[in-house]
Amino acid sequence: FIMDYGWTIVTTASKGSWQRGKPEGTDFQGTQSNADADVIGDYGLSAYVTGNGGGQAGDDDVDNGYTILRSPLFNLSQYNDPHISFYRWFFNDGGSGNPNDTFQVTLSNGFDTMVVYKVDANDADQSQWKHVDLRVKDFMFPAINMRIEFKVEDSAPGHLVEGGVDLFVVVDSLSTEDTTGIAEKGLQNVLFKAYPNPFTSEVMVDLANLHTSCDLEMINSLGQKVFSTRINQTAAVLRFGGELAEGIYFLRLKAADGSSQTVRLLKTR
Repeated sequence: FIMDYGWTIVTTASKGSWQRGKPEGTDFQGTQSNADADVIGDYGLSAYVTGNGGGQAGDDDVDNGYTILRSPLFNLSQYNDPHISFYRWFFNDGGSGNPNDTFQVTLSNGFDTMVVYKVDANDADQSQWKHVDLRVKDFMFPAINMRIEFKVEDSAPGHLVEGGVDLFVVVDSLSTEDTTGIAEKGLQNVLFKAYPNPFTSEVMVDLANLHTSCDLEMINSLGQKVFSTRINQTAAVLRFGGELAEGIYFLRLKAADGSSQTVRLLKTR
């Protein structure tokens, strides 16, 4: 969430709506309530969190209703076995009586809508970033108009409740990319390195471990090829200037011996 890809927010709560930014931590009786940082290893410092005003635990948590974080539509119709991966934060405590609030994830394909993940105050992994992986075909068929929603709700009587989402990724489990952005196919060693990452206009490619010619291609987040070249040396500089928009790209190497590797890169201004 270093960049704004058009996620939207629907809220009935009086405060604590989803916000994108650097998380401002809060504490309740020695326990972290709102996250104080995004997921370690993620690009940038931003995540989506419910309320981000800092201060005391009750100053900007979700109150008297719900807040929904809604993705833009995304197309999974050409994926073989798509998985949706993300990290979530959940905290629920305080108030009067037993905490009874929830963090719920809903998935839709334009035909079916289903709750695919839900946690409440009994969750053992509160106050930490917890990785979640969902296989889409376990719930519905992958379609053109997919959408996911993250809902945090404060149910009466009120309690402290906070949620967070970060490092949201959609991958095809049968592709060569994985959730880290670096993948290998039939390899024991990394074939190439690309840096700096993030980059602005140039990418240095180190091919010292490769002993054959190769093709390099750049794929954008929509799966479109935006650049390709043949390389026969051990190093190269790829210059893009201003023709590439900001966003996530995949630099894919295909060697003459059939091996391949993909590196995920972030293009910034």
